[in-house]
Amino acid sequence: MVLSGSELLRRRAAWDALSFLFLDTEVRDALPSAAVTLIEIGYHKDEIEAIFLDEVTPVLHWNLKQVAGVWSGFDLDWLAGEIGKRKLPDRPSTLTRWRRMVLRMRAWPATDELDALLALVDCAAVLEPIERSSWARGLGALVATYFERPEMSAFQDDHDKRFVAAGLSPERVERIVEDLYRFFPKLRVRGIDPAESVGRASVTALLAARASGAR
Repeated sequence: MVLSGSELLRRRAAWDALSFLFLDTEVRDALPSAAVTLIEIGYHKDEIEAIFLDEVTPVLHWNLKQVAGVWSGFDLDWLAGEIGKRKLPDRPSTLTRWRRMVLRMRAWPATDELDALLALVDCAAVLEPIERSSWARGLGALVATYFERPEMSAFQDDHDKRFVAAGLSPERVERIVEDLYRFFPKLRVRGIDPAESVGRASVTALLAARASGAR
């Protein structure tokens, strides 16, 4: 690995922020927070995609193929060591069309979440820095509600609390709901997630409870 001290720290932060996409657990509600983290690290979208595909994917893609893969998180020192066995450029490399296609195939199905993450980076980038944290918390709570299976409804109170803790104004809530239905329906998994109508009804119920102050 040939990276300067400051760039190595940035790259490690990006590896850590992207590695969760390879975990064998629910990650969709963490996408908004990851988008904010990546903006704060300072890479643009093309660089984020290159880091994910060309640096993280070769090390972690195997976990997506396991019957029971790692779900609690990857050790960052181990991950950095594995990635660092290759010579890395000072800036994330620009991928050729062919290599990008091959690496996206290797990273599947995490590429769907990656695409949503990159779109969320655009969303968060236009917000004032002080607004990004509440946006991420509120949207993350709605995403968890939207995908919650009926048999897991005991967790709904936790989602409600997360949403209230975001402290969003009515105008911000409206924007977040738009972001939810713009990016997340395409991440539904057949046979696992509730029907679209069920997910929307759960979100509507949460918003109605918040509007009425029922907690």
